[in-house]
Amino acid sequence: MRKHLFLFITSIIICVCPLTYCQNGVESLNSIISKNSKIENLKIPFSPNINNQLLVELLPETNTTVFFSDLEKKFPNTQHSIVSKSFNIYKIVVSSQVTIDSIEPKNLSTDNSQRTTAIHSFLKNNKNVVGVSYNALVSPRGTTPNDSLYSQQYYLPKTSVPQLWDITQGGTTACGDTIVLAVLDRGFDLKIKDFSGNIYQNSAEIPNNGIDDDGNGYIDDYQGYNFYSMNDNHDNAQFDGDQYHGNECAGIIGARGNNITGISGINWQTKMLFLSASRSVEYVIGAYDYAYKMRKLYNDTKGVKGAFIAVTSCSLGIDGARPEDNLPFCNVYDKLGQVGILNVVAATNMSGDLYTIGDVPGLCKSDYLIVVNSTDANDKLANFSPTSTTYIGISAPGTDILSTEPLKYVPQFQIDSGNSFAAPQVAGVAALLYSISDTRLCPKNFVSPSDAALKIKNAIYKGADKINSLSNASKTGGRLNAFNSYKALQILLPTVETPTTNYELRIAPNPTDGIINCQLIFDGLRANNNYQLSPINYQLYDNLGRVLIQKQLTAPMQFTIDCSAFPPSIYFLRCETVDGVITKKIIVNH
Repeated sequence: MRKHLFLFITSIIICVCPLTYCQNGVESLNSIISKNSKIENLKIPFSPNINNQLLVELLPETNTTVFFSDLEKKFPNTQHSIVSKSFNIYKIVVSSQVTIDSIEPKNLSTDNSQRTTAIHSFLKNNKNVVGVSYNALVSPRGTTPNDSLYSQQYYLPKTSVPQLWDITQGGTTACGDTIVLAVLDRGFDLKIKDFSGNIYQNSAEIPNNGIDDDGNGYIDDYQGYNFYSMNDNHDNAQFDGDQYHGNECAGIIGARGNNITGISGINWQTKMLFLSASRSVEYVIGAYDYAYKMRKLYNDTKGVKGAFIAVTSCSLGIDGARPEDNLPFCNVYDKLGQVGILNVVAATNMSGDLYTIGDVPGLCKSDYLIVVNSTDANDKLANFSPTSTTYIGISAPGTDILSTEPLKYVPQFQIDSGNSFAAPQVAGVAALLYSISDTRLCPKNFVSPSDAALKIKNAIYKGADKINSLSNASKTGGRLNAFNSYKALQILLPTVETPTTNYELRIAPNPTDGIINCQLIFDGLRANNNYQLSPINYQLYDNLGRVLIQKQLTAPMQFTIDCSAFPPSIYFLRCETVDGVITKKIIVNH
């Protein structure tokens, strides 16, 4: 299933591009049909907008004090608040506390929907506005969950994930950067055993003390953030009715692997940043803003602060919506891509041509966005999947997908169907690709953060299994193949000169459950006396970048490391020679 963002009359988003005028705040379905005869018989469930709210995106150079002062003079009793400072998006709330005499234009009544429509019309033609739209609710999209328990996750071998597991199981880059995948959904149960160790924690924040310890603008964002409750409590059942959707998406991405418990996520080891974006577009944009800030901080401080958020996964959307009416939403993806974040979203669960149906963010255009539809176990397009060779990037299995459920659910692992569960597979593979033992995928070696994101996206596209029945379903005409994506990535990555060191670092056994033997080799022989005269420093650090062992090595150029006391994980051995640096990944698996 994919969850929907339903439009609300209460919120407005402003953009400078012209928007279609919507009678009473929402373009009617009949008016959409009259513009396009292809959807004459199409029935789209369209919820009303949030009453009296708009979202507006302003040009960066806009003087917001003057802008909102002028707006208040023309439309008294309007209030505004920041949705995203990074994206220059604000929320405008139209108050009902108004008299006839204060209304502009004079022929409007005190009816809030008419005032909201008037303000929308005024803003869309304002020179300072990039885009304006109505706020929208978030609700489930997709088919009814099937409570029977599957004994296998057929979609993993179907997409060749186990072959990629022979190379990597996720966690960190070859240089030790912890890979973070942001999951945007309605809510999550953080107590699920299969999530243990794979939940991102903000080490600069002290949990539950009511203080913004790291000064990033968010109080108690220790384990992600809930943009409705404004803390890291992700239990949204009290106002949304369930948490199963978010847990299922997260389990596909990062349920702990090889731990004798439950299912295996595509990434055995990863860090999932949980961002609860319940109810409306306002919160979804806020969640993307959080991911943007944390990744930009990581880039700016060269990994000292923030988080290496490589990918976002979002299975939320607005059925029947047009991108030109939702520019503030659509515009976030290019900005996320500029700091290096690749974004994966689920298409709506309506069969037919996606453009004809209407879908946001499915119809948003960005080089840093992958829109995903679904196949079944036989590689046939799922009966709830739309098609588009312009907007949809790739297909992935989305029917009968086994994943994790909240602790209150019995059984703990159930199957479900929908594009919601295809998108996390693509996002999970994208994150997994960053963890291969290749220093060209280290942030410090990127040509640019955005270039790395595009390389991963293109590798996923080039690696797709071409399937005749899917030829018109997406840009690639194929279904996700993780191992082929890895092979494609090797070709796409830039050719770089290898370090000038003449050494080779050999370690065995690897993986290990105890002692590993390490040896530095020079020109294929045991290091000669000239190089033995120069001390070599080596460090062993964990997947969080913490140094566990640091020593200086002289002749002979061989040593042992006892890993028996280390918990199962990925570690990195780094040797600094006289003419370069060598890094090797070590897997400890008791």
